[in-house]
Amino acid sequence: GVILSLIFRGFSKALKGLETADSKALAKALAEGTKAAYGAVMKPTEGTILTVMRVMTETAEDAYTKGIITDVSDLLPFMYKAADETLQKTPDMLPALKQAGVVDSGGAGLIYIVKGMTYWDFVLKKTSASLRLPLIPYCLLSFSLVLNTQPMRKDHTVK
Repeated sequence: GVILSLIFRGFSKALKGLETADSKALAKALAEGTKAAYGAVMKPTEGTILTVMRVMTETAEDAYTKGIITDVSDLLPFMYKAADETLQKTPDMLPALKQAGVVDSGGAGLIYIVKGMTYWDFVLKKTSASLRLPLIPYCLLSFSLVLNTQPMRKDHTVK
């Protein structure tokens, strides 16, 4: 939870004062969240939430910078896919995870937040709803919706 709170702290600093976020702002916020999380850990360990966040951030920045994806609605599932693929590799990065037959739980939690953001964006588009929420509560609301409406995937559970 501490690393996730640092990610949100960096994320919120980058979005301060914005009512909405485009893909450029989102990529910048992800980068700030990643920087804050890595900066607070004395000895960052790959195969954790840090790795999942870093790869997701690099993917978002790369997609935005190269102009591959410019719309946030397209960027969210792209980020989710990159993060999920990285999460599935965490047991290969940390022997303890491999031995237990699990993925990193912090990374799995992060996945559900991104999945929630993607799901909520989809719901708003399908219903033609217009809802303006501050961005951080939006992320938390999205996370809560996913946990309450979607069963947790078997490979994201902790044994």
